[in-house]
Amino acid sequence: MIQQMLINFEDQLEKNSESFSDPSLRYQFLLNNSYFVREEFLEPSNYVYILPSGTTLKFMQYQEKYMLASWEPVLYCLQDKMPLWFPKHSSQLSRFKSEFQKTCTPHQKLWKVPNPRLRQKLREAITDKVITGYKRYLEDHPELEKCSSDLQDMEDMVNELFEG
Repeated sequence: MIQQMLINFEDQLEKNSESFSDPSLRYQFLLNNSYFVREEFLEPSNYVYILPSGTTLKFMQYQEKYMLASWEPVLYCLQDKMPLWFPKHSSQLSRFKSEFQKTCTPHQKLWKVPNPRLRQKLREAITDKVITGYKRYLEDHPELEKCSSDLQDMEDMVNELFEG
């Protein structure tokens, strides 16, 4: 009975999430709520055995979809897909920084992730994907080393996300 109730709850969450036109916000809603259920109701009571199969998998899928919807467009700016005559590196960096700023502020900076563990997990995932991707790009293009001072600013911005 409890398992069926959790399945129904997950289904209802997914239906409710469709009201968000922004895919990033949709997955943020799903992450917040599925994490809340897992943390508040299931783990403390040691009823993990009643979890519907795939509940943890769904949570991981929500996080991956959130990362794709929110942060993949930012990283895409660093790919070498520009015409040869275009001043690639400066354009790529300025597009990356612009997309990063647009994604961070005010867009996601004002979103609330109430659970501190989930908030930290998301920040770490963003740092692992975006900041690490940016560092790799700078390493591959040493002539752009002067831009590395932006790294600390970017990390600070990520650490301010989801405070609401």
